[in-house]
Amino acid sequence: MYAATERGINMRLFSELYDGMIVCDCGASTIDLTAFLVDQPPPSFGYQRLTAYTSQA
Repeated sequence: MYAATERGINMRLFSELYDGMIVCDCGASTIDLTAFLVDQPPPSFGYQRLTAYTSQA
């Protein structure tokens, strides 16, 4: 698990080809979940967004 600050996180440093990751953004009244798949290795670092979900408080 990694935590990002307001400036974000450099996912290139923590990801390899075909890694999957879920990003969770907990805001004031919603929780957003997004799943990604890394499909190009660093240094180009490409990814696909697989799905996204937003909860309603």
